[in-house]
Amino acid sequence: MHLAEIIRLRGRLWQATGRRSQARLCFERAVTEAHAQDARLFELNAARDLARLGIAAGGGSMEREHLRTIVDWFPASLDVPVLAECRALLG
Repeated sequence: MHLAEIIRLRGRLWQATGRRSQARLCFERAVTEAHAQDARLFELNAARDLARLGIAAGGGSMEREHLRTIVDWFPASLDVPVLAECRALLG
């Protein structure tokens, strides 16, 4: 049930050790897994980490657009820290 989050956290570990390509694969897999499970919060977390990774590498426009589609799924009135963080990342 929490497989997507476990995969995302593994990606964070790879990222912390400087292995960005492995981190990217984990984040992409976590997004796919969360989407398949209809786990929007886990999908949001993974997409946020993927977008951050892309931005840090000097790009990330495609990742930001994907993040935007997930953020837009949530009601605009919903005020939770992770959504605020994602909106700031997109803004």
